[in-house]
Amino acid sequence: AAGLLQLIILIAFLKACWKDGAAPEPYWNPVCMSCAATTIVAANDRMILGALDAIGDAKLRGAPLSVETCPHYLSFAAEEIPDGGPRFKCAPPIREAANQALLWDGHLKGTIDSIGSDHSPSPGELKLLDEGDFLRAWGGISGLQYLLPATYTALMKSGKDLADPLGLVHRWLSTNPAKIAGLPQKGSLAPGKDADIVVWLPDTRADTRRKAYLSKNKETVYEDKYLVGKVARTYVRGQLVFEDGNRKGTKDSLSKRRCGRPVLVLCPSRLLPPGP
Repeated sequence: AAGLLQLIILIAFLKACWKDGAAPEPYWNPVCMSCAATTIVAANDRMILGALDAIGDAKLRGAPLSVETCPHYLSFAAEEIPDGGPRFKCAPPIREAANQALLWDGHLKGTIDSIGSDHSPSPGELKLLDEGDFLRAWGGISGLQYLLPATYTALMKSGKDLADPLGLVHRWLSTNPAKIAGLPQKGSLAPGKDADIVVWLPDTRADTRRKAYLSKNKETVYEDKYLVGKVARTYVRGQLVFEDGNRKGTKDSLSKRRCGRPVLVLCPSRLLPPGP
């Protein structure tokens, strides 16, 4: 039954996307497929004006679309990536500055809902840094630690007229992801919700030195990059799990105590494909 459903969806997708015998532009495909399959779509690729308009129109018609991008697409442009720079290899690839500007427009209009790290660390040898072989190198960018400062820095450099930049960052990194994932106990500070708190210094430079990166694998595109917004402390359900050591003249500290617990994510039925 599941296979038959997929075939029906594919046929509907082809009918919706092909007109007059001509293949559609690739960036239309996620929108057409999502309307047929009622699935969540991460639309990073080919985010140009036509795609954003199509997604916005689909949302207005009630299509169950959830759109996400990543901080590296907002922080870097293809023009500044060096030749033979495998650290920057990811999928979809980082595109030009003009495309980046459209991403910001999509965020501010509400067409793009959230920003996720797409954290993909790897040992340095898999990145083939000495060879500079972009095609064979591991694809993916490591940067979970810098999700917050990278997003905030890129937003402040975007040139947009911003009345509440901190509120926007909170919406994209916290409120909207919690809603999309169906986690009512997350996303904001209110009675009865989990006390997940980041003590953040938005005017202090983030430490992007290699030795300050807490990931086991140290290769990241954010190394030595100027980012503003320093995380001083992080709490999970009220328990301290990270503290910036520079404030006390010591090393950064990560809690070794496990304080998380499994979370069963129940997405709203309208975001899921129909059952067999």
